[in-house]
Amino acid sequence: MARKNNQSISSETEDGGAFLSLDAGTEYLQLCLSMPGSRGRIRHIRVLDAGLRHVEGMMPEIEKLLSLGGISPGELDGLITGRGPGSFTGLRIAMAAMKGLSSALNIPLISISALDAIAWKYRHSRAMLTAAIDARKSRYYCAAWNFHSSQPIPEPHGNNYREILDYLKDRTVVKAADLLPGEVGIRLNELRHNEPSLNTGGKRESSPEPVSVPIILGGPHGASLAAALNSPEVGSSGAILHVLPFDEWVSSMDELGRLALASGIRDPESLGPEYLRSSEAEIHR
Repeated sequence: MARKNNQSISSETEDGGAFLSLDAGTEYLQLCLSMPGSRGRIRHIRVLDAGLRHVEGMMPEIEKLLSLGGISPGELDGLITGRGPGSFTGLRIAMAAMKGLSSALNIPLISISALDAIAWKYRHSRAMLTAAIDARKSRYYCAAWNFHSSQPIPEPHGNNYREILDYLKDRTVVKAADLLPGEVGIRLNELRHNEPSLNTGGKRESSPEPVSVPIILGGPHGASLAAALNSPEVGSSGAILHVLPFDEWVSSMDELGRLALASGIRDPESLGPEYLRSSEAEIHR
């Protein structure tokens, strides 16, 4: 299993218990152990290029991360997993593993949308953010948000999980869907001019003059979507596309998941991955 990134440690001012986050919806296996430290919250993050073979390295990597933090599984206060969209196999394996830990150790579990986590990571981008996850068959799981003229969510609302979801919903301009690059390009071209501005309350107001909104492509496959949008087969979206380099989003899952668990939100046992489309088996049965 090739390593995309070793471990990184970041801190924030918040206290609290120890939380394990996991995302296996793409070829990147992402793990985060978040725990209190002497100067605030510490995150131990591991990102590995698993090549969609997560079952071979997931549990050993979890064990390595817990060992790095010096804690046992039973000392965790919460579990956070990505619910998709993404690889059918990776999502199923990850959710099954985290549900198993949750049940065996009686630890609360919450799942977080990968697209929401990416959006939250880049909420200060001052642009129209499009998150792209490869859906195979030349399609992408995409969603877009307009953060161009929005203000950061004010405190204390930034510590309220439900209000964060409302904040992101108010700024959604393309709902999460399984799309062809041409469909993404048409929608972005429609939006890049005269897109309503967003005030701090999240209400939309018409802009008196046309505004060209910067468009950035993020997520694990923003670069490949940008190439598809500018290919001769699809044609340019009509806008200059700024592609963000790959970066993990499991740290945002950790942040959102901890806030959800602190609010008493838990996944029902029956909850499964968010696929956005039927699996190959379901399509052909």
